[in-house]
Amino acid sequence: MTVSPFHASGGSLLPDDPTYVERQADQDFYTALKQGEYCYVLNSRQMGKSSLRSRTQKCLQQEDIACATLDLSGGIDTDITSESWCYTLMDLLVRELNLQPEPSLAAWWDVQAPLSPHGRLERFLRDVLLTQITRPVVIFIDEIDTVLSLEGINRDDFFALIRACYNRRSDDPAYQRLTFALLGVATPTDLIQDPERTPFNIGRSIQLTGFSVAEAQPLLAGLVGAVVNPQAVLAEILHWTGGQPFLTQKLCDLVVQDPPHAEDIEQLVQQQITENWESKDEPEHLRTIQTRMLAGEKRATRLLALYRQILNGEAVASTGSATQVDLRLTGLVVEQQGQLQVYNPIYAQVFNSDWVTSAFAQVRPYAEAIQAWEEADRQNDAYLLQGEPLTDALAWAEERTLSRSDYQFLVESQKLDLRQKLEQANFELDELTNELVEKTQALQQAEAELSQVTGRLAEAQTDLHRARRNTRRWSGIGAAVLTTALLGLGASVFETNKQRATAEAFEIQANAAIDQIETALTQNQELTETNADLKNSNADLTEDLTDLTDKTTELEAQTTELETQYQQVSQEVDVSRAAQQEAEVASRNAQTRFQQANAQLSNVQADLKTRTDELDSLNEEVIGLRTETETLRQEQKDRTAEIQELTVEIQEFREEGEQIGNALQLAIGTLGLQRVRNVYYVLGGFDNAIEYLQGSLEQAETIQDLRGQGYANGNLGVMYATLGQYPKAIEHHEEHLRIAQAVQDLQGEIQATGNLAEVAYKQGNYREAIPQIENHLAMAQSAGDKLEESQALANLGRAYLAIGQPDKALKFHEQSLALSQAINDRLGEGQTLSYIGEVYYARADYPTALSYYEQHLAIAEAIQDQLGIEEAHRNKARVYREIGPIEDAIQAYEASLGMAEEITNRQGQASALSGLGEIYLATYGHEAALDTYTQALALAQQIEDRTGEAQILNRIGQVYNNQSQYDQALAYFQQSQAIYLEVGDRTGEGDAVNNIGLVYANQGQYEEALSYYQEALAISREVGDLAGEGVTLNNIGSVYWAQNQYEEALSYHQQALAISREVGDLMREGTTLNNIGTVYGGQDQYEEALSYYQEALVIRREVGDLAGEGATLNNIGSVYWAQNQYEEALSYYQQALVISGEVGDRAREGIVLGNIGTLHGEQDQFALALTNLQQAFLIFRSVGSPPNEEWVADLIRNVLEAVRDKTPSAYRWECQRTAVVTGVGITEWCSE
Repeated sequence: MTVSPFHASGGSLLPDDPTYVERQADQDFYTALKQGEYCYVLNSRQMGKSSLRSRTQKCLQQEDIACATLDLSGGIDTDITSESWCYTLMDLLVRELNLQPEPSLAAWWDVQAPLSPHGRLERFLRDVLLTQITRPVVIFIDEIDTVLSLEGINRDDFFALIRACYNRRSDDPAYQRLTFALLGVATPTDLIQDPERTPFNIGRSIQLTGFSVAEAQPLLAGLVGAVVNPQAVLAEILHWTGGQPFLTQKLCDLVVQDPPHAEDIEQLVQQQITENWESKDEPEHLRTIQTRMLAGEKRATRLLALYRQILNGEAVASTGSATQVDLRLTGLVVEQQGQLQVYNPIYAQVFNSDWVTSAFAQVRPYAEAIQAWEEADRQNDAYLLQGEPLTDALAWAEERTLSRSDYQFLVESQKLDLRQKLEQANFELDELTNELVEKTQALQQAEAELSQVTGRLAEAQTDLHRARRNTRRWSGIGAAVLTTALLGLGASVFETNKQRATAEAFEIQANAAIDQIETALTQNQELTETNADLKNSNADLTEDLTDLTDKTTELEAQTTELETQYQQVSQEVDVSRAAQQEAEVASRNAQTRFQQANAQLSNVQADLKTRTDELDSLNEEVIGLRTETETLRQEQKDRTAEIQELTVEIQEFREEGEQIGNALQLAIGTLGLQRVRNVYYVLGGFDNAIEYLQGSLEQAETIQDLRGQGYANGNLGVMYATLGQYPKAIEHHEEHLRIAQAVQDLQGEIQATGNLAEVAYKQGNYREAIPQIENHLAMAQSAGDKLEESQALANLGRAYLAIGQPDKALKFHEQSLALSQAINDRLGEGQTLSYIGEVYYARADYPTALSYYEQHLAIAEAIQDQLGIEEAHRNKARVYREIGPIEDAIQAYEASLGMAEEITNRQGQASALSGLGEIYLATYGHEAALDTYTQALALAQQIEDRTGEAQILNRIGQVYNNQSQYDQALAYFQQSQAIYLEVGDRTGEGDAVNNIGLVYANQGQYEEALSYYQEALAISREVGDLAGEGVTLNNIGSVYWAQNQYEEALSYHQQALAISREVGDLMREGTTLNNIGTVYGGQDQYEEALSYYQEALVIRREVGDLAGEGATLNNIGSVYWAQNQYEEALSYYQQALVISGEVGDRAREGIVLGNIGTLHGEQDQFALALTNLQQAFLIFRSVGSPPNEEWVADLIRNVLEAVRDKTPSAYRWECQRTAVVTGVGITEWCSE
């Protein structure tokens, strides 16, 4: 077997091992320690930390730096006390550095007994180590994670001691010679966990990465001779291992032991590593990863959920969260270009989806259920949890972060549980309702039968009364017989005794009747008791009612018999008064007993009513129960809806979190809008984004995450810069820069530098911004950051365009575009295409600009960049606004507005509305312009977009200025100026000052106008705003022209012309040439005027400036008119009129009509003159231009006076026609 030079057995390599692969970390670690920087190498296992430490230690020792290694990997009991721990560390230092505590370490330790163990260790470092060693000392503490498992020591004290040594450097120079280097599998936040203490926030992080092909070349020597194509084999090995040091050494060793060709590496990996990997994982590597992944149930759940996302190919941005750091420390994933990915294909095959499922089964109490549910495509409710298992699962999940499928499984289980509970409740309700119906029906039947009984008892009572009357009647007859017997003395004793016996028999029969009544009453009492049982059993009620019916029948029979007996008694009682009295007594007794029976019957009826009332109450309770059940059903529906909403919100939250994390990880920073585009509307707009980012900053400050604080400040800075709040933006970017430099975060330093340059650019400080951007570019190029380099090049292009160097701007943009395309940065590519469009737009090459804007739109749509789509539509609208048709411009602005509303981008809405306002303003739709500007202003104020607010105020001022409402215009321009001053936007300030000058110029207050124009000119020159300088020079020239100071006017216009040509701004050049022609025309130098007008006309036609073309044609017509060349003049006026109508320039149309009318008037063509002038008057009235309206009114009066002088007969008629057409009273036009 071939002897392999590779190390497949694990462990540290010797410093001079020929297979040692030197990485960037080697140089960083060595340089930092040599310079006295505290360092920590915290990474997953078997990444070469110990080998790095060994090699670095040797290099430092060669530089005469004392080094000691405290290897904590073995020989330390887990239950070690703080005293034994500190003593052990000192003993190791004594041995490593040959120290000699006096008189011995043990004796020295005892002398320091009053101090705490860590206090003694601290004194040992100062009084022994730093005293006996006068050169620099580096103490390596390897396997630092071992400290975290020692329960018997106070590890917070230990790491706080290390931090204290660092902090004492400022007070005690000796500590400047002492440096610590920590190595292990941990995070800085693990080291000091007491929230009351300052976290471990010192030192430089050394990043250990996998071997690249270039770095791994030392391994090539071991492959030479063993394989046919060593370089190809090495590349294939690195593909499979991702450059992971241990796996790379192991796979190289396997290749040497059994040399395949490069294409056989896959088979070798499968046979020797991935298939049945548990039995082949020697020395242990994959099991180490598995053990760390599954350590701790709650932690394992989070790690598995995150790992499954990454394994399934979901984009997971690296945010530095605790779970992500834990997962990275397992070694299973690595950060690449801001995203977390599985480290290598070997890990992906070993720790695949099946492994994840199996791992979840070990930590999830419902593993089998969710697996079966997912295998059934989530359609079989039988696998969902119910009852106690669901309760247990929810309790288990309460403090855990689960995967999306876990949440969906638990939510569906809850929904099913609630559905079943509702179904059970409905079933029970239906049963209760049926039972109630049955009892109600039984009660109603009992009431009917009882009513019948009551009726029959009433009849019996009537019969009893009749019997009593009969008894009284027969008693009277008996008295009469007795009287006759006494008077006649002829009755025999025998007859008397016979009647007495008859009376006794009657009494016996009466008593029997009474007994029968008592029997009936007893039966009624039994009926009462039967009714009392009604509530307990409706079945019993039916039976009792049946008995009651039988007894009532018996009572009726007894009553009938009683009546018969009374009739018999009344026939027989005719004997004596005694018998009659006895019968009356019997009757009264029977009556009393009957009344008692009647009272008892009333009691029965009252009791029955009570039972009826109770039944009614029960019925009401059932109704209430129905209501409650219905409420429960509605609550269940609401609960179901809430669960559905929660499910959607969880999904949206995760997706938004991923998008936000992606954007924020890219640091927003120097990339401006490019890197945060869609995060804005996810966060609900700029104001909500600031709140979110402020929360991120506070969280980073709470956990003492300096790097996180830096990026949070950078992100806030970009947001404030986007909102035009530049002082706040600068404050946050400078804080980011300070932190980045303090923690040696080169990426953060690059971004902060670029961000500050971006703010300078946005403030209009272009000359100040350019060197800052160049510095940003140099830093990006030095760091090899192509993305930052591309953005810096684009920003340089923007800055050079702003100072009037379009050629140079285009060169930088083309470099940026090429770089974006090379690194496949589609977002950057689209943005740069837009910037190139800006260059051509500035040159007034509108067709080319439109082409680039459309390319930007295509890319934005392809990558679903909503903000890019919105911006591209807005840029296209600007082109159409210049070259027409206006309808296309409006349509493009409306498309931009619609997209902004869809993504809740209020700044974009304000920009689109402002663009529409500019169209309305240009076409003299002042009310519409004011309405859209007002809407835009409200939006800008809502999100505190100060720059946007200033721009809109400026435009509102222009509306009032065009309407000659100069006080209002001045107020708005001054508000705009104040905001620009507040945020430090010098270019915007110059624009506002220029417009204030325009207000004064329009009022003929030329001194004040010149004063403001000169101030605006100074600002433009200060910041390098050549375009603004050209505008102001033109305005100054116009002021001098208005005062007939033609030489001064010409001088300023010529300066403006030179600037326009210097920056390649054809649009502005055409305008300036037109102005120069106007100056010569004012001096009656018609040839020179025509020359400049014709030159302006050529340029305006070249760039497609129809509105400008119309203005120049009108001016040429005026030159020919001044020379009495009416036909030529009319020809140019007619051309100007057609163009004005095409572009919708109503004001220019009115001016041309006024000129045409005046021309016809001078030729005594009064009808034509008045027709054109009346149209002009109506146009100026409709667009709200009082000065022009008054100008045309004077022209109309002049023509009418000419009519009166030359054709008096037509004068009155023309006056009336003018009054009708214009809607103005005739007295305004003609005198009597």
